[in-house]
Amino acid sequence: MVVPYGDPNDPHYRKNAFDAGEDGLGKNAHSLKKGCDCLGYIKYFDAHFTNFYGSVETIENCVCMHEEDHGMLWKHQDWRTGLAEDGKIEAEVKLTGILSLGALQQGETRKYGTTIAPGLYAPVHQHFFVARMDMAVDCKPGEAFNQ
Repeated sequence: MVVPYGDPNDPHYRKNAFDAGEDGLGKNAHSLKKGCDCLGYIKYFDAHFTNFYGSVETIENCVCMHEEDHGMLWKHQDWRTGLAEDGKIEAEVKLTGILSLGALQQGETRKYGTTIAPGLYAPVHQHFFVARMDMAVDCKPGEAFNQ
């Protein structure tokens, strides 16, 4: 995950938080609670990280996965090739955390942030995630294509 800040003003223009790098991989992760962070039928996974001393630390219930019904799936067959595509895979990431704030003079506003209280604003920022997927996970032996 990388979080670039979009405020060109001092001191936020230099902020660019990396979950792996500045803090160490997973140092901002924590255990999830059913009914609060995750709803429905959930499968929880523990996460294992190395700490600053090279030892392994485990965070229980660090990741949750569940299935939601988003209505009718689709199926499309290409009449030229006879090959069909069906369904789709989506991922949704929900974030909570602590805002990295900036100070404002009385009456001041910032174009690249949101005033959240008198004298305080939260700079605009984005969270980018990278995930690696094994697309051969459902391929049957002898099949040339995934479904």
